[in-house]
Amino acid sequence: MRTFVALAALLLLAPLVDAPARADELGKAWKLLEAGDRERAKETAAVSLAGAQNAAERGEAFFILALCEPDGRKFAKYMEQFLSDFPGHPLTWRADTNLGMYHYALGSYGRASKHFRKASGLRMSRREEVQSLYWLGLSLLGGGKPG
Repeated sequence: MRTFVALAALLLLAPLVDAPARADELGKAWKLLEAGDRERAKETAAVSLAGAQNAAERGEAFFILALCEPDGRKFAKYMEQFLSDFPGHPLTWRADTNLGMYHYALGSYGRASKHFRKASGLRMSRREEVQSLYWLGLSLLGGGKPG
């Protein structure tokens, strides 16, 4: 309940934040998430989402909120929603990779390979492409379809 009240208060204050501050808030949310402070990262991303002025900012804030979700099913639902609501977003590769790893961990190799295949077809760095192909190969092997 306390988190809900805090998020509601932050959402009311979000219109007061200017554009450079929103970018700073997203950066702060990433740092908090990397430090393992999911609650503060979630609050910070909620402020950024409420004050976002374009689809790129909204997508990034929504992506951070999804990463803060401790429940696996909700996480997957939010990642799917991110992919449908923000097509072509620069974080699409990460969303597909995260969903692929989620389904791989559950033993759903067909669904995992679908996401890894999509991720490997996106424009990304060579390292990210190799990572996607590696996980795609593992999920195909796990599903009994080496290719």
